Amino acid sequence: MRDDPSNQTKILVVDDERAIVEALTRAFGAAGFACDGHSNSTEALSAIQNFDYDVVITDLRMPVMHGHMLINKILELDRLPLIVVVTAVADPRIEMDLYTRGVAEVAFKPVNYDRLIAKVRALLKLQGTPGGESRTDSDSVAVRTARQLTQVRAELEGQLNSIQSNFKQTIDRLVKQESELEENYLGSVRILANLIEAGQVSEGSHSARVESMAGRLAEHCGIEGLQLRGLKVAALLHEIGQFGLADKIRVVPPWELSGESRIAYESYPMIGATLLSQVPGSQDIANWVESHAENYDGTGFPEKLSGKSIHLCARVLRIADGLDTFLMFSQDPRPKQEIAKEHLKENIGFCYDPDLAKKAIRILDNVLPESKKSKVEKIPANKTVPGMVLAKDVYDRSGICLVRKGMTITGSLVHRLHKGLMSKPVEVYAEESD
Repeated sequence: MRDDPSNQTKILVVDDERAIVEALTRAFGAAGFACDGHSNSTEALSAIQNFDYDVVITDLRMPVMHGHMLINKILELDRLPLIVVVTAVADPRIEMDLYTRGVAEVAFKPVNYDRLIAKVRALLKLQGTPGGESRTDSDSVAVRTARQLTQVRAELEGQLNSIQSNFKQTIDRLVKQESELEENYLGSVRILANLIEAGQVSEGSHSARVESMAGRLAEHCGIEGLQLRGLKVAALLHEIGQFGLADKIRVVPPWELSGESRIAYESYPMIGATLLSQVPGSQDIANWVESHAENYDGTGFPEKLSGKSIHLCARVLRIADGLDTFLMFSQDPRPKQEIAKEHLKENIGFCYDPDLAKKAIRILDNVLPESKKSKVEKIPANKTVPGMVLAKDVYDRSGICLVRKGMTITGSLVHRLHKGLMSKPVEVYAEESD
């Protein structure tokens, strides 16, 4: 790190294209600023955390850590630098989100350096001093919460846009009832759900368990065909609106949240529905995701719907999600099957549709893995075969979660496990002989 020039404004430039980093640092350096540059956003974040920069100029589309996430990390700091985004993505919605979250300026490539330098000088002057001062005093809890909520759409919008065309083509093919394509489609959604769940508090996949429970319950409610497939997708993506929420919110039982944290949490169904509604052909899925946190007695969120005014698929999701969330955070040492039945009975007519809750109680034995006395055995990854069920999360050699507990190994997954993990041991449920 260079020495701190006390009489100069300190600027950090972050862009994965080294030529752009050099061009910006050269232009601002010639204008009298003290500049550092990084083409690796993770290294840039470390530098920001250890050095008081007055201005951070960053791109959006970068590998490892994209610009939206970097901005979110910067906004968590006690001392906030002036944030300037330089991007080739000329999308008014993203631009508005960036300004709402606290970004001071958005410039588009190719950059007019003289104009950008003049704007930075003017912004620094408005901030108080040429070198820049802390803006901590003006950052109220309400502003930070608003930034956190708006970040979700900004972070996911780019990802959803990139998969939208493939997603639409897959949906069109699924309409023809081709079972193999259907499984590929749901597998792709499971991958996205797995990414959303990174850092969750429990082992295994919450979304996969919700999908399993919702699917089993749907079979007893006359839900089938395209509607059943849509319900499974909604189950897998019901928490997409939580992506970007602070970890301190996501790792706490929802019923223990209060104040600003509760306000942020209760916005996630609407955010998720907004994101999903941008995908053609997914309006029903978006509606069910938006209503899946509504309670039967009208005390849920976001619209406080009640009774049969809540769509049947959303009521099914409410039970599947509510039950698994309760079990994830429960510290009760009793068997899960026992406390699950007790939870459902206590919430009949309150959180849950009475008829659906009674049906859920009857099928618990076939849904909860813990209710099946399955033996677990450890085998080399290259000895796995299709049909085996994982008894523990599987990680690669660098610690990245590849597959969640409870997932059934498919033929294509077997090939990847054999190739990627070789003889590394994995745990599966063994078949029990009668």
